[in-house]
Amino acid sequence: AQARDLIRMFGAAGLGWARLADRGRILFQDTIRKQLFFTAMQAWPMVAMIALITGFGFFFVSEVIIRQSQFGDKSLFSRYISLAVMVEIAPLIVALLVISRSGTAISTELANMRINREITLLQMLGIDIHYFLVLPRLIGMSLSTFLLSVLFSFTALIGGWALLQFYDLEIARQGTTISWQM
Repeated sequence: AQARDLIRMFGAAGLGWARLADRGRILFQDTIRKQLFFTAMQAWPMVAMIALITGFGFFFVSEVIIRQSQFGDKSLFSRYISLAVMVEIAPLIVALLVISRSGTAISTELANMRINREITLLQMLGIDIHYFLVLPRLIGMSLSTFLLSVLFSFTALIGGWALLQFYDLEIARQGTTISWQM
């Protein structure tokens, strides 16, 4: 009888720890979702506008270069421009926007938590602050930067293509297409 009670007690304690771990996982996922919302969803209109302007600028400059160029193969030029936008320009601009917009907000939030001694309280409760505070924000910012880079590339390339079609520019007349392959 005592062994059965002991097993029940340890079983209940195990279930309690499992529920507590489940709540920690839910809090972790909730923090990632909130970070994705604040970093990606609230920033996408600004990123899309900057991407359109960048796409217009890059493809307009490419048109000027093609018209002034006397040498070389002009047929691959739009492929090089689209590759530069997708691989180099989009991640750079998006990273600068995310760091300047969300990086400062996260550091301010964590600094306020330090000033109000919330971090000390979490440490006294035995909660790993790196897992609970830093890691979800880092994961959220990383996912947001990737998603915003994809959005930036797509918007810039479509915006540049629309500009070329609207003004019937040289690249569009050559029959070159924006390449999605690398």
